[in-house]
Amino acid sequence: MLIFLLIIIEPILAQNTTISIENFRQPLALFSMIPSQFYVFFNSLTDGEQKEMIYLPYQMVESIEKDLNLSTETLMAPLQNITPSFRSKLTLFCDELKNTTKQINGNSKKFLANFFNTLLKIYKKLINDNNGLNDGTNIYQLGYNIIQEYLNLSTQDRLSLSKPFPTLNNLFGNPNVLEALKSITPTSTYNDYVNLKNKLKDLLLRGQLAPTINK
Repeated sequence: MLIFLLIIIEPILAQNTTISIENFRQPLALFSMIPSQFYVFFNSLTDGEQKEMIYLPYQMVESIEKDLNLSTETLMAPLQNITPSFRSKLTLFCDELKNTTKQINGNSKKFLANFFNTLLKIYKKLINDNNGLNDGTNIYQLGYNIIQEYLNLSTQDRLSLSKPFPTLNNLFGNPNVLEALKSITPTSTYNDYVNLKNKLKDLLLRGQLAPTINK
């Protein structure tokens, strides 16, 4: 909830203006994109389990940063410390998600696998750099390659990504998103990626990625 509060007050602090209706539309646009399955799951948890859910990502990041190999065992280690009741509910929820994501077609599943592998490679590179190790990985090339892989998907491939989660139906094939991604080239620098992030953030906060209603 804190992040949505910050989104509301950030433009007020920056511009020293009074509160406007636009300040409230921005976080609501974010809420509208959260898949209903996650709302239902989170609300099914007890207060204690909800706290575990909130802290779990932080614990997983800490676990990853302690192991330069970024193994699956390292990533999953924090799951051994959660309560049995939460583990049971989380396992069931993950099984339900796996069943739901069967609607995603083969090309898009391959892209998702490559996407998450790329994220891990980039994260490993950053960890290595922080520890004074240079493994020769070019993170800008990795970023360019995975963006090109996404752009090379067909329209149907991209649309299949949102089939399990209708609230994301205006994200994957959004022409503004695709146009922004095309700005990245093999020679793009850090600033180019920052500009891309800002473009996507602007689209998100303006509600231009909010789900469309099928009539």
